[in-house]
Amino acid sequence: MRIVIRAALICWLGLSVMGCGEKRSASQTASARAALDALNRVAAAADINTGYSKYADVLLAMKPRVEQASRILPDDELSKEIGLAMKAYFDAGLAWEAMEARTFQEWYILVDRYSIPSDTGSSLNKQEVLKTIWTAARKHLDRASTLVS
Repeated sequence: MRIVIRAALICWLGLSVMGCGEKRSASQTASARAALDALNRVAAAADINTGYSKYADVLLAMKPRVEQASRILPDDELSKEIGLAMKAYFDAGLAWEAMEARTFQEWYILVDRYSIPSDTGSSLNKQEVLKTIWTAARKHLDRASTLVS
C-alpha cells in the first residue's frame, strides 16, 4: 500500500522521468543504449585529444544512432539529455573547426550557450574552449546514462 501511495504521489508531483505507468519498449531501450554507446565513443575521442579529422569522423558515425533513438524514444528526460549531449559534441566540433580556420562569425552563440569566458575565444585558447563544451556534453551524457533502464 505504501509503495502505491508513493508512486501516485510521484506521478501527481510530476517527478517521474517517464509518464506515470509508461515503460520503454525493448526496442526503445536498445536504441537509447546504442545512442549512448555512440556518444561514449565521442567522449572517448575527446578525452584522448584526437585530431580534428578523427573527432569529426567519430561525430559523423554517432549521428545516425542518436537520430534513430530520438525518432523512437518518447519525448522524455532521457531523449532530451541524449539530444543535448549530441548537440554539445557537435558544437565542440564546430568551435574546433572555427578556431582552426580562424572564423568566428557565430562565436557569441557558443559563448552564451556554454558560459565560455569571453577572453578565451579572443586568445584562441582552443583546449579551454573545447574542455568547457566537452564538460557540458559529458554532464548530459552521464545524466542520460542514469536514466536508461
